[in-house]
Amino acid sequence: MEDNLDASFLICTNICDNNTIIAIDSCLNQVTSFTFEVVIVVNGEKTSEICTKLSILFGENIKIVSSTLRGLPANLNYGINSCSGEYILRFDSDDVCLQERTERQIGFMKAHLDVGLSYGDAKVIDEKGKIIGEYISARSDSAWFLVFSNYVMHPSVCFKKEIVQNVLGYRKKFASEDYDLWLRLYFIKKIKFSRIKKELIQYRSYSDNGYRKNPKAYMTAFFFKIEIMFLSRSIVLIFGAFFSLFLSLFYYLKSMPTIKVRKS
Repeated sequence: MEDNLDASFLICTNICDNNTIIAIDSCLNQVTSFTFEVVIVVNGEKTSEICTKLSILFGENIKIVSSTLRGLPANLNYGINSCSGEYILRFDSDDVCLQERTERQIGFMKAHLDVGLSYGDAKVIDEKGKIIGEYISARSDSAWFLVFSNYVMHPSVCFKKEIVQNVLGYRKKFASEDYDLWLRLYFIKKIKFSRIKKELIQYRSYSDNGYRKNPKAYMTAFFFKIEIMFLSRSIVLIFGAFFSLFLSLFYYLKSMPTIKVRKS
């Protein structure tokens, strides 16, 4: 792989199924004038087996990084440090990248050097790849951008490698490491975000994804919003923090078993 590339796709995975192969293929098949690489960080119990399989399937077309680190945030940071691109295109191992994503997103960011992070919209697909909806990301010029919830779809994000390294990357936050990073970049470092009004990916949705209703995830968001509020002196975050606290209590109470009282 070359050094000083325009961009690096960054994927972390601990499996290698058919969707993983489709995801990697979609990154490799970009129609673009920009130079890029595809970096795969592999960890988990089957690291050696997966690395061997990826090497056979894709050879030197991808950069395979073997990791013994635990947790997605640590592996993402390891992957960022392994990337040679000026810009990093985040991606998940079960989504599909549209062919024009690199050209649109890197072209936009090179034309708008004041933008540190860009993101876009998506088609939503099911487990079999059938389109079942669409996802329209929030406008970054909204007065309440990111305060209440994470409306930035992380597999569509592209950021300057340097700015994320400057804040020491991702932190270990339960199911919220992306949201925590966006808030630190936006409120503490005053990094400019910009939405590209185009579909950049196909996002795979699973019916059993319960993180959005997990009390622990919302409680985690409550604490890091309070922390970031004090560091950034952005008072609006207090509203977002207590909204997360409310959702945490709501889903906690909802998950409690119902007690049935017998009538005598």
